[in-house]
Amino acid sequence: MRQQHPARLRQPHPARQPLEQRRTRLVLQGLDLAGDRGLGVAEGAGGALIGEALALAGSLGLPRELALRTLAAGPLAGAVGRATATGVHFPVALAAKDVALATAAAKLPVLEAVHTALTADPALRDRDLAAVIR
Repeated sequence: MRQQHPARLRQPHPARQPLEQRRTRLVLQGLDLAGDRGLGVAEGAGGALIGEALALAGSLGLPRELALRTLAAGPLAGAVGRATATGVHFPVALAAKDVALATAAAKLPVLEAVHTALTADPALRDRDLAAVIR
């Protein structure tokens, strides 16, 4: 079994950290596109990616909880944590706006697909970003 560094064990899950700490973490990972807008782009893309992974898992007959546990054990752990977090609210419309701003600045075909996913169901517009994986 792989041992984790003691400092990592004390850190709260990224989705439960205050917004400024999450933004700082994203900047350090090179994901800051333009201040807080980068956070919306990263969270929007992460949510859409988790939604796609769960759709694929479901079509293959894999239980949703198994898929979430498996995704959470790898490099998408932060996106899974945010996508399944409760007690937070980042509207789908704001994530879609941030993604649209990014795609207006550069040709980003993956984010264009994310924007399509975020805007496909107008009923989700005011709901939390986690709604895109349900």
